[in-house]
Amino acid sequence: MSGSIKSGDVGGVVIRGSGVYREGEELRVAGSARADADVAARRVSVAGRLSVKGILKSERASIAGTLSAGGVECRQLSVAGLARVGGRLVAEEVRVGGRLEAKEILSKLVRIGGAVRAGSIEADELEINLGGSSEVRRISAKTVRISPKRDLMGLLMPSKRRLRAERIEGKQVYLSRVSCEEVVGERVLVGPGCRISRVVYSEVVKVSDRARVLELVKAK
Repeated sequence: MSGSIKSGDVGGVVIRGSGVYREGEELRVAGSARADADVAARRVSVAGRLSVKGILKSERASIAGTLSAGGVECRQLSVAGLARVGGRLVAEEVRVGGRLEAKEILSKLVRIGGAVRAGSIEADELEINLGGSSEVRRISAKTVRISPKRDLMGLLMPSKRRLRAERIEGKQVYLSRVSCEEVVGERVLVGPGCRISRVVYSEVVKVSDRARVLELVKAK
C-alpha cells in the first residue's frame, strides 16, 4: 500500500501532517507518524517525528527530526537529530551528528560527531568526536578512537565533552577525555583529560601527563 497524504492511515502507519509511505519502498515524514508494529521501507527519511513500537527495517535511514523505535535494522543509518532505540540497533554503518540512544549498537562502522548513550557498542571501527556528554557501559571494537570535538563550545565548556564507560576493549585504543573503569587493548594511548582506573595492554601503552591512570597491567 502506498500514499502521499496530508494525514491518515497508510499501511498501518498513521501520518499527521505531510508524508509519503510506499510499503517496502519509501517512508518520508515531515509531520508526525506512528506505527504499532514493524515498519519496512527501503528508504526512510524523517524531518518530523516518527514513532515505531516494533522494528524499523530499512536499507538507508536518515533522521533529521526525532525517531523513537523498539529496534532498528538497516544498512546505513544517519542521525542529525535524535534517535532513541529501546532495544537493538543493527547496521553496517552508523553516522551520528546529533544524538543517539540505544540499548545495544552492533555495526561494522560507527562514527559519532554528536552524543551517544548506550548499554553497549560492538563494531569493527568506532570513532567518537564528542559533541556532548556521552555514556556507554561497554565498548568493543578493533579500533577505538574517542576524543572531544574541536570547536568553540569544546573550548568554552570542556566538561560537556566527556565519555563515561565501564569497559573499553580493542586492538588499538586511542582515548581523550574519557572516564573508564577498565581499558583493555594491544596498543593503548591514554590522552589528555582521561581518568582510567585500570589499563591492561599486551604491546604498547602511552599515558599523557595530563591523564590519570591508577593501574597499568602488562598482559602475558
